[in-house]
Amino acid sequence: MSAPVECKLFTLVLLILIFILASELSNCKTNESDAMKYVCFSSKTAYENLLKYRRTANIKDGFVFPPRPMKCQPIQLNVVLRHGTRHPSVKDIQKMQACTTKVVGNVINADFVHLNNWKSSFPLSHEKQLVDVGRREHEDLAVKYSTAFPELISDFSRVKIVSSRISRSLESAQSFINKIAGVGETPKININDHIMRFFEYCQNYLDRVDHNKSANSEMKKFKNGPEMKQLATSLGEKLSLQNNIQLNGDDLMGLFRICAYEVAFYGFSHWCDVLNLEDLHVLDYLDDLKQYWKKSYGYVVNYAQSCPLLADIIHTLDSAADSKEGHPKAVFQFGHAETIFPLFCLLGLFKDEVPLRADNFRVHRNRKFRSSVISPFAGNIAFVLYHCDKEGMTSEENRRDGWPEDIQNLMVQVYVNEKLVQLPFCGHKMCSYEEFKKNYKQYATNCDYNGVCKRKTPEKKDEL
Repeated sequence: MSAPVECKLFTLVLLILIFILASELSNCKTNESDAMKYVCFSSKTAYENLLKYRRTANIKDGFVFPPRPMKCQPIQLNVVLRHGTRHPSVKDIQKMQACTTKVVGNVINADFVHLNNWKSSFPLSHEKQLVDVGRREHEDLAVKYSTAFPELISDFSRVKIVSSRISRSLESAQSFINKIAGVGETPKININDHIMRFFEYCQNYLDRVDHNKSANSEMKKFKNGPEMKQLATSLGEKLSLQNNIQLNGDDLMGLFRICAYEVAFYGFSHWCDVLNLEDLHVLDYLDDLKQYWKKSYGYVVNYAQSCPLLADIIHTLDSAADSKEGHPKAVFQFGHAETIFPLFCLLGLFKDEVPLRADNFRVHRNRKFRSSVISPFAGNIAFVLYHCDKEGMTSEENRRDGWPEDIQNLMVQVYVNEKLVQLPFCGHKMCSYEEFKKNYKQYATNCDYNGVCKRKTPEKKDEL
């Protein structure tokens, strides 16, 4: 074969390879974009949609219940779970109604004219009630945990179930139990609002944050800021609303709520067709500002008030570490977004270097604090305590398997929504229990809840 022919052949092969690579990169980008549409609904994201996001985006950073370290056996599992997918609150339904009053019957654009016939499937009488999707979420989680840790859950007399008094948490707990309890077993659900609804008893939190309108000022500023104004204008133009109807920030929140809840309930929403990925990012950030400032890192009291929960978790892990007679092998505690967000913060997880504010949306496009990923409906955090045969292990084996070289007799792992996470103080995704307790000692043994909160009689509030 002559040199010119070889050169042409090489060029052709190279062009084909470049084309294939470009196509693959394009597909990857498309997959990521498609995947993100599942998790742009902040705390109103269905758990299955978070899993769908991971599958579609081919998320590989972390493992779902990975193989255990050699010669380590789990001795206790302690899990805190948010209730499953529920009906919207009265406030959210009112936002939806305000939006649809403007939009339904006034859409001119032929691509979206079907919205004129939309009927709500969110009656006020069902507000905040658990839906079938939410029950299935906890049934599925029960199967996953019992499959991953059968030796801890097989004896149901050693399994402890705790819930808040609220029906959606109780029903989530019951759905979970029904999937793992044996025939004839009647497990008891222990009601403990002091652990699962500590926010109801914390006067400082209620006064300074929950009942303080200025505490949520960053969200309000963003709602009235340039990103939201631009979005309101573009959506109004896209829908071609008659009578020169103008949309505002509250209308966008209502539209976003319909989109989020319909996707959670049914897997799709025609209202979402109006929103592109960039629109969803803006609305998702708006909602995350609320979760950040009212439940999370925004104010110290938001998460300091959760120390009774972390203290209870460590106390229960201690009972297994000390081999106390009759200690629970597994604990499942069912609460709310207000339960799980503060716990994440107390542990130091998902903390961005720069606080979330109304003026730094672009800075936080790839933020760690993303409610849809850390606290969707049925969101959960699991602590697994292991007893390891320290003498029978080598540092080479541990290093090869990605575990710490200096494994101790008692080790702990933490999973968030089934994914192994690394605690801030730990160099690996498995830490010595001694180090774990040392880093959280101030909360576990010196939890001054009364000092933080000035305890009071609980009152009804609008929890998630």
